Amino acid sequence: KEVQTRTENFLKSLLKTDIESAFDDFLKNSPIKQKKDQLTNLVLQTKRAYEIYGEMKSYEAVSSEIVTESFIRLRYIGLHTAYPMRWVFTYYKSPDKGWIVTNIKFDDLSEFYFTVMGIHD
Repeated sequence: KEVQTRTENFLKSLLKTDIESAFDDFLKNSPIKQKKDQLTNLVLQTKRAYEIYGEMKSYEAVSSEIVTESFIRLRYIGLHTAYPMRWVFTYYKSPDKGWIVTNIKFDDLSEFYFTVMGIHD
């Protein structure tokens, strides 16, 4: 529940298009924030995605995956004006820092959310 709330707060920040602040707040205590190149790249990729697919107007939770009590992944779809985007967030529950984001992935491969039943397009 805690990571779901945190993820949705991040996505709500992206709805306001304040991308730098959204990532800065979301990645507090994350090792990603310490890697300046990776952080800069995330911000630039998000801005580029907004140029290509339009601003995010809403989002929907898709699924979650629990590997252990300390390692989980949440999947969302971002509803942009021109095209949906897939967002994947991986969290680790650090014994010292609590839940931290260890990976953020987003792309335009939202069709991968559909189950393929032996038929390939």
